[in-house]
Amino acid sequence: MSTTRRVSNGRRRRTASRASSAWQWNKENSGVDGSLLLQERIHLALRADSENIAAIVDLPAGVDSLCWQYEHIRQTVADASALVVKLRAVCTPQDCPKMVATDSWHFLCAAHKEPKECCAIDYCLHTLENTTVLLNNPVAFPCRSSIPHESLFYFPNIVRRLYRIFAHAFFHHREQFDLMESNTHMCERFTYFLMKFGLMQSKLLLIPVEAFSAQPHSFLNSSYGGGAVGQTVSSQGLLSPPAKPRCLIPDLK
Repeated sequence: MSTTRRVSNGRRRRTASRASSAWQWNKENSGVDGSLLLQERIHLALRADSENIAAIVDLPAGVDSLCWQYEHIRQTVADASALVVKLRAVCTPQDCPKMVATDSWHFLCAAHKEPKECCAIDYCLHTLENTTVLLNNPVAFPCRSSIPHESLFYFPNIVRRLYRIFAHAFFHHREQFDLMESNTHMCERFTYFLMKFGLMQSKLLLIPVEAFSAQPHSFLNSSYGGGAVGQTVSSQGLLSPPAKPRCLIPDLK
């Protein structure tokens, strides 16, 4: 005789349940701890109010900064993946044979032995795949609840490539970008995150602040570069990056 095991915290999703009821559990007692605690904290903040960028991104008291940044980068990979799904129908190899932002920004794909030119959609897919592999590499990131300081070296490389996906969508597929941004504020949140933790120089941010909400966060207004057209992309996003770690993991150009 079989029995059905109950989930004590009431978070089990039932078959054929509606999307509107997917997250209707007691958020004060999520029942999640350990390595998934920070991820769940970000998810709860996003579902509570995706427009409250500061509440989602600002480092909570008592939380390790590197672990917090790592989890936000993982969330950005998920966000960018959702955006790329929307782009698949319009960002074809024929329409976008090169990965570009503005006419002055042309990017080579580092997913190959030697960086080479890929069509925009392949560049996006390769970037997401490489980033996922790196973030789950046990040498660089052995534990989600304790990030080695030397692994900070990889954050600027990762976020720089992820940002290019948003930039390409903004300049070449504005309708899809605006639709995703109005519903999720993913690029505004990512930009705030980059500036808050110093992972990219403001002059390298291409998307103008006007692309975001009607009243952009004061932090972006005071620190945002919003389009350094024609400048060479910096090889480092940190002003004083730590030394490159001695470990055999993919080096994102």
